[in-house]
Amino acid sequence: MDERHLPSPGSAGPHASDGDAVHIELLTVARVAQAYPLARFCNPALTYDDWAALCHDASPTAGTLLVVCGRGYIRAICRFTAQRTLQHGYALFLDDLASGHPLDPARFAPLLIRQAEEHARSLGCTTLLTRVPHESAWLRHVLETEGHKVAGTCFAKAIAHR
Repeated sequence: MDERHLPSPGSAGPHASDGDAVHIELLTVARVAQAYPLARFCNPALTYDDWAALCHDASPTAGTLLVVCGRGYIRAICRFTAQRTLQHGYALFLDDLASGHPLDPARFAPLLIRQAEEHARSLGCTTLLTRVPHESAWLRHVLETEGHKVAGTCFAKAIAHR
């Protein structure tokens, strides 16, 4: 997959602790090794080979979004998959959201969530669904702040199309 930068929603957004602006991009083969430590936050037993295999078949409808600071460091990741469901129609599922910020894990999550909404909109999805582990109170708070509501085992937000 070629390196692709996604437009950040709005010009304002969180900044890295070193003052560099951040942007969102899709994970590419060139960044698989850099993203691996954050992937291990989600699953400490995940081997590098398993992570690389998981990333191999990325596409616009299934892959990994990255928050990258101006110096090129990956600050947060999440996996996504677009699927048709009976309950939600065409939905973008987010899973395995991890942030590498040591003091504030929620620091880069809002930007990632907003960009996932834009990505869902660009794919024609009607809903953004996010799976949240029980121990992630910070992620629950971010999703609620961004207008997501509990929907069974996920948080859901309807995607308005412009």
